Amino acid sequence: MKKKKRRPNRPSIIALQRGMVKRLKRRMKRYITQTPELEKYYQEYRADVATFDVHSYPEELVQQVAKADIVYVGDFHTLLPAQKFLVRLIDMVQSHPTMKGRKMVVALEAFHSSKQKHIDAWQAGECTFFEFLERANYRRNWGFPVKGYQRISDLCQDRGIPIMGINSTSRSDDPLRSRDRHAAKLLHRVRKEQPDALILVFIGDLHVAEEHLPKDVADLCGTGHVPNSVIVYTNPETIYWSLTEQKLEYMVNVVKLAHNRFAVINATPLAKYESYLRFVEGVVDDRDFDPVDEPGPLTFDIEEQTIDFAHRIAAYLGLDAFELPEFELATWDSEEETVGEMSRRYGADHRRVSGIIAALQSRQPAFIGPYGIYLHDFSLNDAADLAARLVLRYLGWEKPFDRTRSAYFADIVYEAFVYFATKVINPKRTCKREQDLADWTSRERMKRLPGKLSRQLAGVVGSQVGPHLELLHKALKADEPGLFKASRRWWQSPLCSRFQATRLLGARLGERLFYSVQIGLPKKQVLGGNRRRLTRSQATRLLLNPDILCADPRACYLQLWFDMADVVEHHQERAKWF
Repeated sequence: MKKKKRRPNRPSIIALQRGMVKRLKRRMKRYITQTPELEKYYQEYRADVATFDVHSYPEELVQQVAKADIVYVGDFHTLLPAQKFLVRLIDMVQSHPTMKGRKMVVALEAFHSSKQKHIDAWQAGECTFFEFLERANYRRNWGFPVKGYQRISDLCQDRGIPIMGINSTSRSDDPLRSRDRHAAKLLHRVRKEQPDALILVFIGDLHVAEEHLPKDVADLCGTGHVPNSVIVYTNPETIYWSLTEQKLEYMVNVVKLAHNRFAVINATPLAKYESYLRFVEGVVDDRDFDPVDEPGPLTFDIEEQTIDFAHRIAAYLGLDAFELPEFELATWDSEEETVGEMSRRYGADHRRVSGIIAALQSRQPAFIGPYGIYLHDFSLNDAADLAARLVLRYLGWEKPFDRTRSAYFADIVYEAFVYFATKVINPKRTCKREQDLADWTSRERMKRLPGKLSRQLAGVVGSQVGPHLELLHKALKADEPGLFKASRRWWQSPLCSRFQATRLLGARLGERLFYSVQIGLPKKQVLGGNRRRLTRSQATRLLLNPDILCADPRACYLQLWFDMADVVEHHQERAKWF
C-alpha cells in the first residue's frame, strides 16, 4: 500500500508575524545610531513594559484618566493608529461624567514650545493649519507625517482645548533627557497655573517610562505635591507577544501593568515598525504636509513587500507550490493619458475598461490587463490587499465586473476572502460594524459637502449596505435564509457604487470569517449546543475552490453567514474600542 505523503505544517499567523517583524528590525538598525545613553534610556522603558498584571478594558482606562492630574500617553510618531488613539481617548474622557466643567490641556511633543505663539494664533482662527505648520517650521523641527497630528489639533480646536508645545532642540550629549527636563518645566508651570485642569501629554513612547518624564515632573513638584499621574504605553511589542501566547490579541487591547499604568494595543509590531521604515525609506507622500505639493519619489520597493506578503499568505493557506502571478504596479505616464489608453498599454480587454474606471473612481485596487495593478496608496494594508488579490488570482478567483445579481454576490465573497487574507499580515486590521456605519453615514450627511467622495460613499452605505445588513441579520436571527430578499437596485446601481458596497460587505463577512478561524466559539456557545463556525481547514478548502460560486453565488454567500452564525465578535462597535 502506497504511503500517503505527509503535508508540512502550515505556519500560524503569529509565526508569520514574528518572522516579518524580525526582518524589519534588522533593517531598522541601519537608521538608528546606538549610543550608551540611548541604550540605557531604552532599557528603562523596556523594564516598564516587560509584563502586565491583568487584562483591562477601555472604560477602566478612561475612568482612571478622568480622575488624574497628569496623563502621559506614549506616541510612535510614524504610526497613525497611535495618534488616532489619542483622538479617541480625548473624546471618551471629555464625555466622562467626572469631567463635567473640568478643563483639559493637551501637551504635544510634535510642536516646539518656542512656537507657542503660532499655536495660539492657529487655535484663535488667525491662520490655517498649514500656514501654522509653515510658521512653526514643522518640517524642520519635527518632520513626521502630519496627518495624525492634524486630527489631534483639529479635535482640540473644535472642542476649545488649549494645545501647548513641549518639544525643544537639545545640543547636549544626552538629548532625550535634556528634552525631558525642558518638557517637565513647562508641565510643572501649567500645573501651578491651572491646578484643577487635566493635563494630557502626548510624547514619544520612550519618554513616558516612569524614570523619564514622569519622574522629572514629580521631582519639580516636590514632596507632598506629586500629581496623580496615569501612564499609557501604546503598542509595546512585549505586551503584544504576551497576549498572543494567551490567544487574546484579538479580544484584549487594554492591559494594566501596575497601579495607574496601562498599555493599549491597537496595532501589531509589524504595522508599527513598517510605518517607521516607510518613513525613513521615502514612502511618505509630501501631500501629507502640504496638499499643494507634488508627491515625492517612492524609494521603498512596494513590489518587493507585496511579493513577501503573498508568499506568507500562501504559506498560511498551505500552498506548497505557490507561484506568484506576474504583476507590475500600473501608473499613468502623463496627465493627458486616459484610463482606456493606460488599459491598452497593460493589455486589458476593452470590455473591462468601464469596470476599471469604476474601480479607480471608488479608490479600489484594480487589475489592469493580465499583469498591471493600480494602487491608490502604499500603506501596509494596501500592500497586504494587493498580495491577497494576487494569491486569489493564482487560485483562479476573478473580480466580476457585471451589473447582475450573480456578480454582486460573487463580488462580496471575493472581497471577503481578500479581507480575510490581509488579516494574515495585519491581524489588528478591523472594519466598521453596523452601528459604526450608521453613525458615520449620519455625520457625513450633516457635513453637506457636495461632490466629496465620502458623501457619495455615505449615500451608498445608507441606501445599499445598511439595508442589506439589516435584512441579513433578520434572516440569521430567525434562522431562515428565505427572509433575505435582495433588492434589484443593489446590483443595478452604477459599478462604482456597487464596488464600494461589495467591498464594505465583504469586509464584514471577512471579519466574521477571521474570528471563526482564529478564535472559534465561546465556551457557553459550545455548551449550549451552538456550534456553527468554519475552521481554518474548511475556510482554506473554500479558498482553494473558486468554483463554489459558479452555481449560485447568493446561496454561497448566505451559506457562509449561516455556517458562522454562532461566532461572537469581541466588540460590536469600533467606537467603543481603541
